[in-house]
Amino acid sequence: MSKKEIKPVQKLSIFLLKEDVKNFKDALKEKVSVTEYAIKKNHNIDGLIYVGLEKSHTPDWKRLLQEGTDKKMPPLSSSSTRALLFLRIDKRVFVLTFGYGKHLIKDETIERDFGLKTALNLVDADKLRSMDKANLDNLTVLTRTQTSQQAKQEAFDVDIIRDLLKGITGQLDSGQENLGAFITGNEGVYILPRINFEDISKSLIQLKKAYDSKKYLTNFHWIDNLKAEKDPSVISKVQEKLIESLKGKDSLDVSISPPFLIDWSTFEGISYTPKGDLEQDFNIESFYRIKEDDLADLDWDKLIKIKIHLQTDDKEDRTSLPIWRCLNYQTTIRDNLYVFAFGKWYRVASSYAKQIRDYALQIEESTAVFIDCPSGVDEGEYNIQLASSDVNYSLFDKELVNTDLVRSGIEVCDVLTQKGEFIHVKFRKSSATLSHLFAQGKISASLLMKDRVFRKNFRGKLKGMKLNPDLIPLEYKDLDKSKYTITFAIIETKKRSFVDSLPFFSLLNFRLTAEELQNWGFKVRVKKIVQV
Repeated sequence: MSKKEIKPVQKLSIFLLKEDVKNFKDALKEKVSVTEYAIKKNHNIDGLIYVGLEKSHTPDWKRLLQEGTDKKMPPLSSSSTRALLFLRIDKRVFVLTFGYGKHLIKDETIERDFGLKTALNLVDADKLRSMDKANLDNLTVLTRTQTSQQAKQEAFDVDIIRDLLKGITGQLDSGQENLGAFITGNEGVYILPRINFEDISKSLIQLKKAYDSKKYLTNFHWIDNLKAEKDPSVISKVQEKLIESLKGKDSLDVSISPPFLIDWSTFEGISYTPKGDLEQDFNIESFYRIKEDDLADLDWDKLIKIKIHLQTDDKEDRTSLPIWRCLNYQTTIRDNLYVFAFGKWYRVASSYAKQIRDYALQIEESTAVFIDCPSGVDEGEYNIQLASSDVNYSLFDKELVNTDLVRSGIEVCDVLTQKGEFIHVKFRKSSATLSHLFAQGKISASLLMKDRVFRKNFRGKLKGMKLNPDLIPLEYKDLDKSKYTITFAIIETKKRSFVDSLPFFSLLNFRLTAEELQNWGFKVRVKKIVQV
């Protein structure tokens, strides 16, 4: 092949639209300014090109710098170009985005499992470069792990019990070289092929075939622990339940978090109105407070129109993001557990859910005597009353022990018994509260093992409280972890078991915490406290 015949390399960002999107214009956001271009007839393909109106703006940092000088600065502006290529392949609509073109597409029209599933079926599983994972144990922790060299998935520290795979990058498998050397898949597919316009439709046919494949089950079978729900009748029912939970201002089963990795170096905040005050956290309580007037007659059609607004220092205008893409929710229908996360409904595999629940049910209840929690008493007051209810109990709530491994002091537990039972107590209020409960137990137990300074300071605290300091030996070699019990106690008004009181991802978090504590050698117990 001569040098003139070598095709140019072109970055392609490819999305598949949902099956109910038949007309190209139906995928465009309302009130966008675009110019339509027909595709040449000789390409013999059903498609259209849209080019968006180029936008320009003056960066907000110009104002700050201008305040520092008397000399007038020249006009400064940056512009954004945007274009879309729609192509209909095998009765499905694909859209290729160029520049900022994705901002022209309605978020709800995108088939969100297309990119990841396609990439998993095309990538060489032994030559991965990066993984994006979401840890869904209530706080929805997003992480990206990348390697300096191509590696197998074992190098990416995937927790197949807790992690939801969000994106993957790796070398394309043999036989797929026409798509380029590497592929990235998340909501869309990103490739760098050598390509001309006439080759695009062939590549899309290839990607569609990969999307329909089950090859991923060979190396990534665990991703179906949370399987995308596509049954319209089921989706309609779970949507109704989510709407009712939002109307009821549920802050336990509903939470809010960014649906993508945020560059915190440029992040300035979010607001729930276009010009509202910026907040630093994604908080469902703030959403309920500010959008209260919208909740009374809320339905799904109205929900998808509600937006939050992100401000970054690299853009003058706030970026609008549909609130539904940020919602996390779980509910049960006919004994099937459904989770809404990252704008998608997932059905939790029954075998997976049973595995988590069965493990948690094996954890025994604490034999320590607990008093009921009187109505109107907060957590701190309850801990005082519990510690006062037995001469063998000591109050450690808000008693901080310093350590060399953490900057701030650590609350060892809420109540400590003379038998070495570390009792951690929380009201069942929100997902974040439950996460904090399990983290507190794990962190204090970890420091008890790892940090001599922590044990020394803990002994000093015990001595100062006129308790036996030898409950905690100074040297690790003398620490018999089997003599200590870590107890997690939850307060709520409903009379049900500890396990039944936990939402699924809290139950998952508890299982993993308990498993790790037991592997370290500690005993783990639970207690459900009734508020009367």
